[in-house]
Amino acid sequence: MQQSRRLAILLCAAVAPLVTDAQTRPYAGKTLVVVTAHADDFSIFAGGTIAKLIDEGYTGYLIRVTDDEKDGVASAPENSLRNGREVQDAAHILGIKDIFQLNQKNDELETVSPTELMGKLMLLIRHLKPDVVMTFDPWAAYEENPDHIKTGRITVQACWTAQIDRFHPEQIRAGFQPFYVNELYLWARGPHTVNKVVDISSTIDRKIAAVRAHRGMIRDPQILMDLRAANRRLGELNHMQYAELFHYTNSIGTGSGDNYKALEVVPMEKNK
Repeated sequence: MQQSRRLAILLCAAVAPLVTDAQTRPYAGKTLVVVTAHADDFSIFAGGTIAKLIDEGYTGYLIRVTDDEKDGVASAPENSLRNGREVQDAAHILGIKDIFQLNQKNDELETVSPTELMGKLMLLIRHLKPDVVMTFDPWAAYEENPDHIKTGRITVQACWTAQIDRFHPEQIRAGFQPFYVNELYLWARGPHTVNKVVDISSTIDRKIAAVRAHRGMIRDPQILMDLRAANRRLGELNHMQYAELFHYTNSIGTGSGDNYKALEVVPMEKNK
């Protein structure tokens, strides 16, 4: 009897860490890929959600499309080098494992062949096999930055075409298999369709720290205060402390838990 009791205690002790890990990291083994036009975009628009998903088990990767040579007060080469270092700092704060740099000319993305850019993104999608991809919403209204528009549009197209072996078949011949992305989280700075609100109360401080890491691009500390206030206001509108908003799509339904609140519309303030 005593031996059986000791065995039961040992089994409970061995299982407990697994149960705890399943509760705190329910998405262990899943992969997140974030595609950002510029070094600071991803942390500003989605830093809290990125950190939250990584905390819950996702392995995160970042694809930076441009070289950010025009973002800063130094010469173009110096800006590019500094922003390249600082994007690594920001990614580290959020828990991102690795960064892939495409180094296209900053603010000149419209001159890049869509087929060429889509091919590069498809290769990385087929290589990393992400369960979730985050990027700009290509259907958002009033977006002025052409890099943002093209990054969102080509990324969404690449997520779809990566499943079809007739798109860039040389990648298939090289050993990369077709792959379909199940979930998209699309952010925007202008009006867009919002059907997912993410509670980032547990990660807001890391988000702000990641944005602060872009010292060459974000030189006014007021921006950090305004960003925190904006996320707080979005949280208040949705009965949370802090929140980020997304146009979310998936191929397996739109079920969401307490911390991932699906909405048909975002509550707006009444006119006073």
